[in-house]
Amino acid sequence: MQPVSIPLVKYGILGGNFFQTISEIKNLAKDNRSQNEKIDELENKIIQLGEIKRENESLKIELGAKANSGAEELKSLKIIGRSPSSYNQTIYLNSGQREGAQKDQPIFARGFLVGKIESSDEHSSQAILITNHRFVAPVILSESRALGLLRGGLKGVVVEQIRADIEIGTDENILTAGLSNFPQNIPIGKVQAVLSQKSEIFQTISVILPFNLNELESVYIVK
Repeated sequence: MQPVSIPLVKYGILGGNFFQTISEIKNLAKDNRSQNEKIDELENKIIQLGEIKRENESLKIELGAKANSGAEELKSLKIIGRSPSSYNQTIYLNSGQREGAQKDQPIFARGFLVGKIESSDEHSSQAILITNHRFVAPVILSESRALGLLRGGLKGVVVEQIRADIEIGTDENILTAGLSNFPQNIPIGKVQAVLSQKSEIFQTISVILPFNLNELESVYIVK
């Protein structure tokens, strides 16, 4: 009987170690899952903090624009859709007449003019960006004090009808002129280059925008 009992004893010892090892592996796997969950939770918090920081920085800029324009209240409008056409730069917003969005009202982002409300319903509205071919606004250059009309289009944003005798400096700031429905001195962009020839009656300049309008997630109106 003894030759049979020895292997059974050995097997019993090995079996105990085996199940202990399995148990330890399961505990390690459980600990790893717990650690991974904590890492995912921390990464999620970091993303949320980054979004909060971005929103706070944007809010600081917008509050500065509010002070400059003398507005009593800022209303944020979320972008819920975009026109697929690069020629027809149109955005769709989640707020309408009930929230204060009215036809021809200017819209802003990060302290800059970016477009205007084209039409509005009770709780939604449609706006065109300054890159849209239908957008026109009177503007003034910060240093030369030249007046002109800002237009959008496939070739980019330009300022037209500037007097030919005015010397325009590169990198001059382009501001709203305070005419029509646009508040005065709201920045739009900078002078990039003079496009017209010296023989032309009026000058045309190209405009550098401060950021990519396609990256906007929301805009605001002043009330």
